[in-house]
This record gives sequence, C-alpha cells and structure tokens, in this order.
Amino acid sequence: MSEEIKGLIYIRTSTTDQTPENQIEHIVNTFKLDLKYCEIYKEQESAWKKDSLRPILESALKKARKLGLNVYVWDYDRLYRNRKMVVSTIKNYAKLGVNIRSARQIWLDEILKSPEPCNEIMFDLALNIVGWIGEEESQKKSDRVKAAFKNHNYKVKKKVSNPWGRTPCNVDMARLLQLKASGMSLRKMSKSLGCSHNTIRNKIREMEENEMSA
Repeated sequence: MSEEIKGLIYIRTSTTDQTPENQIEHIVNTFKLDLKYCEIYKEQESAWKKDSLRPILESALKKARKLGLNVYVWDYDRLYRNRKMVVSTIKNYAKLGVNIRSARQIWLDEILKSPEPCNEIMFDLALNIVGWIGEEESQKKSDRVKAAFKNHNYKVKKKVSNPWGRTPCNVDMARLLQLKASGMSLRKMSKSLGCSHNTIRNKIREMEENEMSA
C-alpha cells in the first residue's frame, strides 16, 4: 500500500462544528491530486493554542520523510498560527526532503522558479509575511472574542446591579409607616430598617405625595 501513496494531505479544523471537506476539495483541485493515492490526516485543534503540539501533523511529516513525499495543506496557517513555528517547520522539513505545499499560497511555487539566489531570499521573505498574516488574524479573532465576552458581562452586570454600585434596599413600607407615626427620627428609622437616610427620606416623600393625591 505504501508504494502506491503519492502524497499526504493534512487538514486542521479548530472546532467540531467545522468540516474539512472544503479544504480537501481545494487541495485536490489545486494540485491535481487523485485521492486514491493520497493519505489524509485530520486534526481538530484550536489555532489560538500557539504552542500546542500537533500529534497528527507530526505523524504525517514523519511518514512523508520516510517515504520522500510531499505534504499538502489548504493554508499554511493550518500548521500553526505562530509565524516562527510555521516558517521553521516548512524550512526544516524542506532540508529533509519534505516539501509542505499550500493550496492557498501556491504562488510561492513560482518564486522558487526564479534565478538563484534570489529565489530563496524572496521565498523566505514571502513565507515570513504569510506567517505574520496568519498570526495577526488569529490575534484579531482572539481580541474580538475577548471584547465580546467583556461587553456581554458588562451588560449583564448593568442589568442586575445599581448604576452607582450599591445594592438596592427593599423598604418595609408598613414598618416605615409605623415608625413614622411613632415620631421616630429619620436617623433611627434608617438604622432600624437598614437603609440609608436618603432612601428613607425618599420613601417618606412618596407616601406623603400619595396621601396628597388620594
């Protein structure tokens, strides 16, 4: 079976909701591959875990090195979102005879056709730019998610709390009426009911206004 394999396809999704079929189709169409002669390696791992290991990726690269095959990906950011890790992985495995080719960055192949040594210099520069773009996109997504959570938590807090940061005091109006009728001072009523002077004063004003309008 190993003699028939002509290439390895590596795909990564960040969540279980995502499907890899579009990635596979793009890779196959771009490089004119026949799936009968390809092995597909699928991995589900968040791109934001920049330093997370990719055991499936490592397995694919190890086999590609053993058989002397290319590894095909949909986008270089499927490897890692960390620029340095993307660049080092591609360059180190190229030295070992494993070319990692990207369907979305196939234009990099044209750079390698340029005269030496310009081709290597330009390829290295372009590869770093691609890695930087992937890293920036990941950071922007992370910032948007954090901002969304922060905004959501602020709205929830705003709905359930007093805008001045104080917990609203529930005044026992029947008890307040009794204390007021007994001639108790505002300070003592506030202490007895466990509410601020202003709260008790406002409640007394409301009662008096209601009595006048009755």
